[in-house]
Amino acid sequence: MNGSKKIRQQLNIILLTLFILGTVSGVFAQKKAADWFQDGVNAADLNAKIVNYKKAIEQNPFFIEAYYNLGLVYKKLGDYKNAEESFRLAQASNPEKLNPDIKLKIFYELGITYKKLNRFDEAKTTLVEAINIAGNPQLRATIWYEIGIISILQEKYDEALIQLNEGKKIAENKTGQFDQAIKLANQKKNSQIYYQQGLNYLTRQKTEDALESFRKAQSFDPTYKDVQTQIARLEKLEDATAPDQRDSEENLPELYRRAISSLNEKRFQEAITLFERIQANNPEFLDVKEQLQLARTQQQASTSEPELEQNYERGMRALRNRDYLEAFIALEKVRSINPNYKQVQWGLNQAKQNFQRQTSPEDPNSPANLSYRFYTEALTAMKNQKWVEAVNAFEMVAQINPRYRDTQKLLLDARTKLDSAKLNRLTEVELELKSREAQLYFEQGLANIKRENWLQAVIALEKAEVLQPGNLKEVKKELKVAREKLAEQEMTYRTERQQFLSEMNSSSSWMAFFSILFIIGLLLFALFYFIPTARARFHLIRGKYDKAKPIYESLLTTRPGDAELYKTLANIYLIENREDEPAIRIYESIIRMNLNTQRNDDIKAILRKYYQKRDGERLDTDNLIEEKLDPRISEIKRNEPSIEK
Repeated sequence: MNGSKKIRQQLNIILLTLFILGTVSGVFAQKKAADWFQDGVNAADLNAKIVNYKKAIEQNPFFIEAYYNLGLVYKKLGDYKNAEESFRLAQASNPEKLNPDIKLKIFYELGITYKKLNRFDEAKTTLVEAINIAGNPQLRATIWYEIGIISILQEKYDEALIQLNEGKKIAENKTGQFDQAIKLANQKKNSQIYYQQGLNYLTRQKTEDALESFRKAQSFDPTYKDVQTQIARLEKLEDATAPDQRDSEENLPELYRRAISSLNEKRFQEAITLFERIQANNPEFLDVKEQLQLARTQQQASTSEPELEQNYERGMRALRNRDYLEAFIALEKVRSINPNYKQVQWGLNQAKQNFQRQTSPEDPNSPANLSYRFYTEALTAMKNQKWVEAVNAFEMVAQINPRYRDTQKLLLDARTKLDSAKLNRLTEVELELKSREAQLYFEQGLANIKRENWLQAVIALEKAEVLQPGNLKEVKKELKVAREKLAEQEMTYRTERQQFLSEMNSSSSWMAFFSILFIIGLLLFALFYFIPTARARFHLIRGKYDKAKPIYESLLTTRPGDAELYKTLANIYLIENREDEPAIRIYESIIRMNLNTQRNDDIKAILRKYYQKRDGERLDTDNLIEEKLDPRISEIKRNEPSIEK
């Protein structure tokens, strides 16, 4: 009996020692990860930040803030592919500890990153998620602005106007920014309407109507798509194909020769016009289709910096020669492409002011005649309840002559009507969004009730109640049940805690001490026999790799995403000098998942040897090994407003 008692005492001491060592080592590991993270925050060099954040993640694969800050650094460097990956890992690494503040930051930065990658639909979806958890009105306004800009880039101008107006309503100090974006969306929307109208006329071979539509599109947005090219092409085509000068079959070879000559001399528009005349008479004439496509491609490629400089010099020269209309046209082309180009804005202001003083009342382009034309268009648009067109036309009048007739009053009326129409539409959209959001929270609440997670159920159902969906009675009913269950759960917890404290106080200190030791020993005993990871680690400490290995292999089948399991198994296989198929799969996972171990070079050497033997290919660099594992890696490496924690 004495020997048995002594053995039990020694076993308890060993187990208690293992428990204390495990706890202390866990604390030091966590501290080390935190230290690496703080070094990353303090580092001035961006590359140093990356190294430190990666070290923190290596120590703690669930370090949300390290993933997030790493994404910010990649974003600053313009490496949006790696930024996206880091933000997504921050989002998924530890969902239970993802508090609303860091979750909001992650969603916002991920949405902006998607925007930079031109993945607009994903960007909008992610930013909407950010709005759903953003409480600060200014931040919500900023997110609405970003969503509106993305809709403009997608040419979804009606959506953009709704989103920008939503943001403007809650913005406090940035309404001017919203006004500019709203004006841009209106201009591009009108250009889009007239541009599409021009294309429709072209399909029906109504070139005069098409030309007029393209000119209207240009008046709203001179840079819209290829509207300037369309206008120039139709104007030359109109001059070249007068009704009494139609081309006959006999003239086509001569036209073809002239077109080829123009193309060789880089007179692309002239060549395009001639090829189009040939195609209109005989679409199958020689290789006219291919030559026409070639001329268009070369014309597009030739539009670059030299043309910008040429128009700028032409405009400034016309300004010096007091040819103010020519100066205005040339400099406006420059401004439409690059508003900050040299002194283009100053030149435009000078040309406009002098042109207004110079033009005579009989000139159709005089301020008075232009004001009358736009004023008439605005009145017609108001009569037809086309409020966007009316506002744009009145704004043109106001720019030319702010005191023209009753322009200011009518402009205010048109804007009021337009805002009212938008508000009605926006209200419908808001109600629909709130209804969907409320239904989502209601379903989350029901799911948590089934899991008996009463606290989360109450939170979700309270959000649904605030949004007031159609099934409000059902929400109140389920919320009442969840609150009652939560209160019962809290009461049970308090009672059990009070009983435990009373029992502890009534026992002697020695009895309490031995009870705690017994519980600790029991827990450690259960930890060893019922928790595989503890048992496997115990075997590793003793150097029993053959006993630890099957436990880790079994755990890997149930936890395929656990990086530590791959690293541990790889070390065991390397110690055993294994190069069979199961070991190769583990080594490949280490490289593919970019996991850092002390023997990564040995792993790459084994893989290089394996691939050379299997495929007969030489793999001299690590990059070739990575591409062998995942062909997308090479493509990802080629392709690629922030809040640092």
